[in-house]
Amino acid sequence: MKNKAVPKIRFLFFSKTAWSEPPRLRHQLARLLAQAGHKVHFFQRPRFLHEPGESLRSNERGICLHQTGQLIHHKARIGIIFSWLNEKYESHQIRTTSVYQNTDSTSVVVNFNYEYFFLRKLFPKNRIITIINDKFWARALPGCGRFLKGALRKTCKISDRVLTVSVPLKKELSEFCRPFIFFPWSQAGYRRPSRSCRRNLLLFWGYLDDRIDYGFILKLANLLLIKKIPLTILMSGPHIPVMQPFLSAPKLPPNLVVLPAQPLENLPTNRALAGILPYRTNNPYNMAISLPNRSLQLLALGLPLCVRGAPAVLKQPFIFPLPQNAQSCPILFKKIQKRFQILQPSIKKFVDANNPANRLAQFLGYCS
Repeated sequence: MKNKAVPKIRFLFFSKTAWSEPPRLRHQLARLLAQAGHKVHFFQRPRFLHEPGESLRSNERGICLHQTGQLIHHKARIGIIFSWLNEKYESHQIRTTSVYQNTDSTSVVVNFNYEYFFLRKLFPKNRIITIINDKFWARALPGCGRFLKGALRKTCKISDRVLTVSVPLKKELSEFCRPFIFFPWSQAGYRRPSRSCRRNLLLFWGYLDDRIDYGFILKLANLLLIKKIPLTILMSGPHIPVMQPFLSAPKLPPNLVVLPAQPLENLPTNRALAGILPYRTNNPYNMAISLPNRSLQLLALGLPLCVRGAPAVLKQPFIFPLPQNAQSCPILFKKIQKRFQILQPSIKKFVDANNPANRLAQFLGYCS
């Protein structure tokens, strides 16, 4: 008996992210759906009045790019009037697109914007799935946090499903709705690491932004150098201006290497002992992290994770707390070296459970 074909769905993604930016969950989900044969219309960050329009074109099959306009920055929509003005403007912008005019009730709206509560007026008969993947109100302007959370409340209430990547965020969102956990997944399957390689690398692969504790990294690199521990810290990812003082230090230790963003396959991952995620402590934004987006790609290579500054990170035998004091880190790294091969079965089990097919099935289950 032949398997019944899965009906193809037309998705409309709304995001504050450009398609050309380094991949985040919204890019990964769009590609996952397109690769399964569904059609994705990706509305990237709306432009302001003073910004010129872009010529948008995706070279990826099943993905079409769009951009409308916004009147007021989302963090400045404080009060009813500003919110109402922007809602009218953005709604009109979306209505004038051919994509909107050709959309019927079978299309699914996937929203990554906390303040898009007006989507229900635009799509009264469509399924709306909202995904909240960070604690954005932790970065609100002074006195504006309650306005941002008020917009979030309204957006959750008009959504058929609300998903989040974080256990603490799920708890906070439960005040407004019944959220579901939707973790990232590994693009590639688990690959058992070689036993013969000399593992002398600590790898950071992710966004080099203001969530990272650069002072701790410098202390750790210098400590490893002083104690003659043959470990190199390799950091690769998109750089933002906050990194400049770090990169402009008089002289980075020779065992600390910082590279531009590049694919994992271009890095010497066969020499990596662990992935490190040294977040700043007591940062409200980091408090909501349960499973960093890129961590599954590192785990798929068999690499344990060392995490600092994210108290809500998942409890797993292959996820180790990175000590607050750099002086204690060598003991941890020695422990990982001894247990590296022993940890592989638990890493494989976790990666296999968080694969693209399982995540696709989970998401499509929310679409009906």
